[in-house]
Amino acid sequence: MLEIFVSNYIEFIAKSLSNILVKSNSKNPLLRFDEEKNSSIDERIKKIDLAKNNLLEGLTAINDLQLEASKNKKDVELAVKQLEELRNNKASLENEVESIKKIIDSDINSFKKIVGVPSSKDIRSERIIGFISGIAASIIASLLVLGGIGLFKLILK
Repeated sequence: MLEIFVSNYIEFIAKSLSNILVKSNSKNPLLRFDEEKNSSIDERIKKIDLAKNNLLEGLTAINDLQLEASKNKKDVELAVKQLEELRNNKASLENEVESIKKIIDSDINSFKKIVGVPSSKDIRSERIIGFISGIAASIIASLLVLGGIGLFKLILK
């Protein structure tokens, strides 16, 4: 819309300037409209009305652009404000999630103690004790077998 206004305005100025006749002598230059190219008053009024309408359209377009820019600015400010609120909410929700995780962990640990589920440390120590007792049981069994064989040999003699 602004381009139409500018092109019509330039066209109007060009036509107006083409009707100007400049004569110059050394003492006083003369600037007047060329009467051969001079159009009728009705045509000039139409041209002025056209220029006026184009000017009004251009101003309307500028006002529309200003309103749109103002609206866009408000939208951006609102979006920035909402983004900041979301960031604040995210931080508080992260803190809340962390506290809930701690509560859940303590509840799980309490439940394990009540039910008697051994911890990983308890499991490790039980395995070590089981391994050592297995070795001791093997040694004792070996000694019993050796003792039994010795006793059996004595009985047979």
